[in-house]
Amino acid sequence: MKKAIYIFTTSVILLLILGFFAFKADRDLNGIWIGEYIIDKKLYFAQEGILTFKNNKCFEQWPNHYENQVKESDNIFFDIINFDFENGYGRYKIVNVSKDSLVINKSPNYDEPSLYIYRRLTDNLKHKKENELAGKKFVLKSKTFIDTVYFKNNSSLIRNANNEKYNLNWIRIDNEGFDILFMTEYVPYLIIKENEKDIILRTLHNVDVEYTMTELD
Repeated sequence: MKKAIYIFTTSVILLLILGFFAFKADRDLNGIWIGEYIIDKKLYFAQEGILTFKNNKCFEQWPNHYENQVKESDNIFFDIINFDFENGYGRYKIVNVSKDSLVINKSPNYDEPSLYIYRRLTDNLKHKKENELAGKKFVLKSKTFIDTVYFKNNSSLIRNANNEKYNLNWIRIDNEGFDILFMTEYVPYLIIKENEKDIILRTLHNVDVEYTMTELD
C-alpha cells in the first residue's frame, strides 16, 4: 500500500513539474519571432526565418527565393524539458530567450556553434497591406544610407547601394497580420505604415532601425 501511495505521489509531483515547465516554456516563447542574423564560424549573415511558438508547438517558415514562395514546416517536435526542438533536419538547442530576443544553436553537436538570432514581433507592428510594389521604383533611406530599389516584377528587384548594382529576389507576405518584406541577403523588413508615396519599414535589432521608402515618379 505504501509503495502504491509513493508511486502515486511521485507521479503527481512529476506531472506538476512537467506542467510548470510547459507553462514557463509557453509563456517565454509564445508568439512570432523573426530572424535577425546568423553567427556561423564568427561570420555574420542575415537571417530570414520566422518561428511561431503556440501551445507548446513550433512552426517554422523561410523564403525560397528560387521558387518565389515561403516554405513552411509544422512537423517540429518541441521538447519542453530540454528546451530544444527537432524539425527533420536536425535537433536545435535554445541557448537563450528573453522578452524580445531568442538565440538558437542549430549545430549543438559541433564544437563551433551556429547561432540563429530572432526578435519577437509585437502587435503594434502589425500592418495591413495597401499598395503593390511590383513595377515601382523607390528611394530607400535611413539615418545612415540612401539606396534605390526597383521592384522589376513580383519576384526580382534591382538595388543600387554604395554605387553598386545588385540583382536580388524579393517576397512580401502577410503573417498573422505582420506585413513582411524579404530581400535576398538582407534582414527581413517589417512594413509598418504606408500611404500613396511613402512606405515606413523597420528591422528589429537591439536598437530597431527605421527606413522610409519613397516612390519615384
